[in-house]
Amino acid sequence: MFDHLQTDTYTLRLAAENDLAAVKQLDDLAFGVHKGISLEELQQIVVHGAVILLFTADGQLIGESQVLLSPVDFLPYELSSDEAFYYGTARHPHMRKQGIGAILAEAQDCFARSMGKQQATLTVRVENLASLQLRLKRGFLIHTYLPAFYPGEAGTGARLVLTKRLDVAVEPAFTNITETAVSFVDEQIDLLVHDRIRGLLANGYVGYAVDASHIYWGKPVG
Repeated sequence: MFDHLQTDTYTLRLAAENDLAAVKQLDDLAFGVHKGISLEELQQIVVHGAVILLFTADGQLIGESQVLLSPVDFLPYELSSDEAFYYGTARHPHMRKQGIGAILAEAQDCFARSMGKQQATLTVRVENLASLQLRLKRGFLIHTYLPAFYPGEAGTGARLVLTKRLDVAVEPAFTNITETAVSFVDEQIDLLVHDRIRGLLANGYVGYAVDASHIYWGKPVG
């Protein structure tokens, strides 16, 4: 089981109970106005999965990722026995464009595989370009749109559901390629864009790529 990894630059390890206050502080810094994780949620994640911590060589906590291996009350998603749910990832705001997200994403995959999971699932806001870029490059595909994954005003609680296989390498091919324009720069929620995405998914399309202004969709071949 993954529990500790050290390089010349970073150290990765699993969180213990006495780490969670620092994790909560980092998560609040990273997400700002968006929904931050609670201490109670972190405590349940440690019991039902793991919180993976990333430190600099001098011991500064700069990132964390959460993996659920079994269902919890606060997760509005039916987690299957062969599935890991990547609940959240946060990096220190001063560590942007340092590859922190990729390191933590690889650690999530490593931990989930070490626990025998065959599939990984996570959710992303439609307007979150950085997360979509990170996850789609690592083999995740957009399969579902949930309009109220988190309660809130219209659109703000909506999430895209992304999944990927952990047990086999998959190189999907697509036909009927199309795209949706998304306002990533200001992260303004456009419900017409959300409706278009919902319609594409309902008609068998899968999201497979993203650029600075579009999400790309296609119908799987085979």
